[in-house]
Amino acid sequence: MNKSLSDNITGRLTIKKVVYTNLQIEAACLWAQGLKEEQIADKLGRAQSNIHRALKDFSQIDAQLRMDFKRLEKAGYFKKRRFQESPTKFKELIEKRLQNKLIPPRRLPFGYKWENGEIIQDPEKAKIVKQIFIRRIEGKSIPQITKEIKEFKLRPDHVRQILTNKMYCGEFKWKGEFYPGKYEPIIDKEAWCKAQQTFSPLKTVHWTRPPYGYKIIWPEGCIVVDPEEAEKVRRIFELRLEHTCIYRIGKEVGLPHSLISRILKRKEYMGSEGVPRIVDPETWRAAQHVPSLTFKEAARIHAAKKKIEGRKTRDAILKALPGRIYEIAERVGRHPTTVCEWLHKLEAEGEVKRPEKRRGIWKRKRKT
Repeated sequence: MNKSLSDNITGRLTIKKVVYTNLQIEAACLWAQGLKEEQIADKLGRAQSNIHRALKDFSQIDAQLRMDFKRLEKAGYFKKRRFQESPTKFKELIEKRLQNKLIPPRRLPFGYKWENGEIIQDPEKAKIVKQIFIRRIEGKSIPQITKEIKEFKLRPDHVRQILTNKMYCGEFKWKGEFYPGKYEPIIDKEAWCKAQQTFSPLKTVHWTRPPYGYKIIWPEGCIVVDPEEAEKVRRIFELRLEHTCIYRIGKEVGLPHSLISRILKRKEYMGSEGVPRIVDPETWRAAQHVPSLTFKEAARIHAAKKKIEGRKTRDAILKALPGRIYEIAERVGRHPTTVCEWLHKLEAEGEVKRPEKRRGIWKRKRKT
């Protein structure tokens, strides 16, 4: 509704009514999905000229609708409307559903499905859930269970979620509390409790692959320290506190620099509940405050490294002479293109003599 328009004849404020039809809304929705006017006309059973006119008229209306909607939203109209109507109805609905024990999670877990507004078991998936619990109670690890059960391509983290979900024994969680559900449980409470006893109390972090320095012992699922890797992790933090470059740390420890940068950022090495400590918290915090290399410093180190490698290649090619390009490449262990580029550089410096024939032998010039 727009009251800002004035009537030039009478001088009174006029009311502008925004009117649109269901055909315009349906056509606009289908057009937004990517359909053309011909396809929309076929789908709605109307003439293409009518669809074209409806979309054209609605394009003039939607700008006004957008403006009015923004004004109402800015004024807080929709919030006030929801507050007046929805809370009491919502509370009454929740109380009724709690009394009837019908509140399910937003997304049903593996093994259940909706049918006519009720939760029922999916026969194929429910069998797999039972097999998972039986094999876990028998003492098998989660990776072993995932290898044996190949249906639906379950992952280890998915199997762990199934084993720890209380909905399979007939209870669901609502606002931090468990309530009995009005649906048929897949397993009984005793079997669920037995499956929980197989988990170690130390295993609190759900890692499919532990970070460098740790390992998982199966079937207990305990996280323990790998002695050899843990020594390298401690050495990495010591070198970092000495303001050593990550590339040099990688050379000394024998690990790629990308892995070292990840190790220095991980908080798990300080230890937590169920995860043993490798590095003291003070050492870890101090390592975070060590300034990293700037772009210019990193570029300078890379250029120096490239220069050293170039000198080594140059000396190796001079020692491998005389010979053809492919023979020199085999002796040096470089690509023939790289050897060819270096030979042309050495020729310009006056160190090498070019062969007379195309695939001839390159020789070193005698010093006079």
